[in-house]
Amino acid sequence: MQIEIEKGFGLDHISTVEEVCEQIITILNLTAESYLSNISDDDLHYQILRNKLIEQEALKSYLPKLLIQNNSLNSIKTFFQNKYKDYHTPQKQEFIKNDFERIKNYLINKAPMNEGLLDKLSDFDKKFDSKDVHQYWKDALDSIERNNLGNAFTLSRTMIEGVCKRVLNAKGKNTDSAKSLTSLSAEVISTLETGQFNQVNPIRKKTLKLLSNSVDAIETFRTQYGDAHDLNNKNIELEQHFARVTINIAGSASLFLVEEYLNQE
Repeated sequence: MQIEIEKGFGLDHISTVEEVCEQIITILNLTAESYLSNISDDDLHYQILRNKLIEQEALKSYLPKLLIQNNSLNSIKTFFQNKYKDYHTPQKQEFIKNDFERIKNYLINKAPMNEGLLDKLSDFDKKFDSKDVHQYWKDALDSIERNNLGNAFTLSRTMIEGVCKRVLNAKGKNTDSAKSLTSLSAEVISTLETGQFNQVNPIRKKTLKLLSNSVDAIETFRTQYGDAHDLNNKNIELEQHFARVTINIAGSASLFLVEEYLNQE
C-alpha cells in the first residue's frame, strides 16, 4: 500500500504503509528502552508516521491501541514507566509486537485494491446505500486470523449476495429471497453479458466460469464450517490457507461484478 511523505524530514526512504509500521515499531522499541535519551527527532518522525497511518481509512479497524492513545513519544515513555518498573525488560518489546500484530497481519493478507477500484466501490455504495464490499472482505479475512472460518465464509457469502441483489434490482430483475447464491450469481453474469462492455469471447467465458466456481466454493465451505467449531489444531493452518485464497477470489469476483455494472451505467 503506497503512501506519500513530505520531503525534508529524513523519511524519504519510506514509501509504503508496511514500511511506516516497521519504522514506528523500531522507534517505539528504542523509546521503551531509552528513557533518558534525547527523543526530539524521533518524536517528530513518530508523529509524522503516526498521522499517516491514522489518515488511512482502510486501516481504522486495525490501528494499535498504543498508537491511538499516545500522540508523542513522551506519552509512550510515561506509559511504559507506569506499566513496567524495570529499566530493561523483554515484556516491552513483546507488548509492542502484540499491539501491532493485527495491522501487520492485515497488511500481509490484505485484499488487493487500488485507488480506482476504491473510488468505484464508493460510487457503488453511495448508489445503493450499502456496506462497503471491501469492508466485508477485510472482516472475512480478519475472521480467518481468529480461526472463525464459519464467520469468514458467512461474511463472504453476504458480500457476494449483496452485490448480486443490488445489481439485479437495478436491472429490474427479481431477487426472490428463496434463490440460491449460485442462481443469483448466474443471473447477474447472464445479465451483465448482454452489456456493450462485455461482448462474450472464449477467454471471458473462462473468467466468468471461474467466478461461478468461486461462488460455489463459498457455499460449500460455508456449509462445511458453519457448524465446525472444533477444527483439529494440526489442520487449522492448512484450512486457513485455503479459506484465505477462496475468500480473496470471492472478493475479486464481487469487485468484478461491481466494476462491470458501473461500466454499463
